[in-house]
Amino acid sequence: MRNRHDWTKRLGIAGIALLAAFSGLAGCQRNGTNTAQQQQNFKEMINSPPGLAGKVPSAPPPDRRDETTPAGGLMPTAAFSSETTDNLKLTPDGEEALLEDSAIRAAGVAPAAKAKPASNQALQRKYPSVLVMKGSGDKRQLALTFDDGPDRRFTPQVLEVLKKHGVKATFFMIGSRVQAHSDVAKRVADEGHVIGNHTFWHPKLYSESLDRLRWEATETDRVIEEAVGYKPKLFRAPYGGLTDEILQELGRMKYNVIGWSVDSLDWKQIPAETCIANVMKDVSPGGIVLMHSGGHWTEDLSGMVEALDRLIPMLRQDGYQFVTIPEMIETTASR
Repeated sequence: MRNRHDWTKRLGIAGIALLAAFSGLAGCQRNGTNTAQQQQNFKEMINSPPGLAGKVPSAPPPDRRDETTPAGGLMPTAAFSSETTDNLKLTPDGEEALLEDSAIRAAGVAPAAKAKPASNQALQRKYPSVLVMKGSGDKRQLALTFDDGPDRRFTPQVLEVLKKHGVKATFFMIGSRVQAHSDVAKRVADEGHVIGNHTFWHPKLYSESLDRLRWEATETDRVIEEAVGYKPKLFRAPYGGLTDEILQELGRMKYNVIGWSVDSLDWKQIPAETCIANVMKDVSPGGIVLMHSGGHWTEDLSGMVEALDRLIPMLRQDGYQFVTIPEMIETTASR
């Protein structure tokens, strides 16, 4: 996903479970009831293999899972360099991300690398067998893609619109959200849509190490497989941020990396008319359309839902056929 606004304004489930555990530990300390065993339990939770995600406690109740807010007992930002802190405040929820990053590094993931994203168009020419920005222009096909789900507000609405029009789409899911809303992820798969990997915490991968990339990808694969029964073949980088090294590694991991050629800009919480205009001005045969089926819990993506309901018949009338990414590029959904 290429959202150009800070993740301090968007939701991840990032750190919810860790926050609960860490806040509980801090609360015990404040109340004078902390024990050595409680401390040891927390250390084991963030350090035990196969990784952080497999050890987090249960997520909050469904109606509160998306409402990530700072809580007591957070790790002090002074423990991080200013450069690291600035980066993490974009990934995905400020203070929560600092706690999440500390736990990941405690689990043995290497520190961040220093890099800037490269041009996706240049990368696609360099790695045509790995990165796809658009399908063939020979067929009047379009692929609708949805990032940042699953959630319980907008993902179900998107599914209802797609079902109404008999369209199958591709959903690039955040692993932490799949873990929290596995039933929604399963519904997406059960209704015939394709699921891709969109990392676990939605970091800017070009500012992280390859160790972190591997962790994000494999943990997300794990929770998606648990929810829907397969490991995705498709991968989309958060913000679309890629480098040569990232693409080389994702290629070694046997992913098809998917970009987009049409950006709805729905994350800006724009009205349906604006969202429709954004899509229609760039649409062409083989187009891959970027939309979102989740966002920060304060965001209103209802304009996207209305636009989707209107766009599908408009584009069909213009002769377009809707396909999934695997259908468009002739690959499999799983690997």
